[in-house]
Amino acid sequence: MENYQSPKKRVKYGMSSPPTSPASSSSASFTGYVQQVNGTRKSDHGSNHYFDLYLQVSEEGNQMIRVMTAGMDDTAKHQLFRDKKHAQQPITLTNLRVASSGMVFMHNNTVVKDVPTMSVRFSYVPPAALPVTSIADVIKSKKQGDTVTVSGTVKWNGEAKTPTNSKRKVRDGKLIDSSGAIDISVWEDHIAQIKEKEFFQISNCKVKHFYGKKLSTSHETIIKAAEQQNITEVNLNKAASKPRICCPEIENAYIDTQAMCNTKGCRTKITEITEAKKMVRCTSCNRAMLVENCYLEMTTTFQLDKDGKKYTVVANQNIISNLLNEDIFLYKDNVDDLILKLLMLEKVDFELSSNGRMITQIVNHQEKLDEATEQV
Repeated sequence: MENYQSPKKRVKYGMSSPPTSPASSSSASFTGYVQQVNGTRKSDHGSNHYFDLYLQVSEEGNQMIRVMTAGMDDTAKHQLFRDKKHAQQPITLTNLRVASSGMVFMHNNTVVKDVPTMSVRFSYVPPAALPVTSIADVIKSKKQGDTVTVSGTVKWNGEAKTPTNSKRKVRDGKLIDSSGAIDISVWEDHIAQIKEKEFFQISNCKVKHFYGKKLSTSHETIIKAAEQQNITEVNLNKAASKPRICCPEIENAYIDTQAMCNTKGCRTKITEITEAKKMVRCTSCNRAMLVENCYLEMTTTFQLDKDGKKYTVVANQNIISNLLNEDIFLYKDNVDDLILKLLMLEKVDFELSSNGRMITQIVNHQEKLDEATEQV
């Protein structure tokens, strides 16, 4: 089966009211040194994006400030504070908003200004090192955007490569410690620092979620030698297994055609579109756009039956396009024809993400599975 080449340009669709900011109880200003800048993450409830920074405001104290962003790709503020941290440049932040909960927020009217080192009555103190987190704990309790320090050995999946739309090299592998294994992406200069069969402590890794949890080195990552661990009991085949449902009965399918915000880095759904409205506003980044210029996203939800067990799994448009070897956006105005094609599929296997909810590939049935594939 030939792979369908997905179009490089996003397909367009063709309301929500502007978001309301929670009432602030007061404003505040702080002067000090940026000690730590965490990764950007999406809020658990809603579609807001933010990162937290820790500002040293006294010899022994710091203040956490939450900085709101337009999306995962909105890196200007993040880069600004990272630069201040690396330069150990003291700054003053004025017109910060203090919510009734005590949380301090930086918003669009906040002013960031450099101040002379001699005007600050305390010296910069590096942040305390993060404790080492086991891989089992990362998988069990850490969320996307969390920063962790881990220790173990890396087994590379292949050679370094440069992803599309990036100028930075990355090398993927499996990080292994005595508690388990997890996928890791190692970037740029960090690649040469890691040798197979040797053990390293890798600080300031970012927790990502791409068809399951994985780790990624960051600009703040420091790699140093670590004590050897006993990893003989770790089952790498099980850790790397890809669940697959072989030849299930497709009981039903549903296709959701959804308008999405067209702002770079913002993947918020645009809701409540009506024929009478020509313009909508994103509730996350607050940008307005014509309905016809919204991006289009099509997701397919399958209910599968295999030996009496039911599975509900979801595929994005690229998975279905690759399966059928055609552009499924051509069906956006009549999804029934597309659904019929999917319901008529026979002798196909569904490869799933590690959490068993997302479809990563639909292929013709394979009698013999590779070692990294686990039949469910």
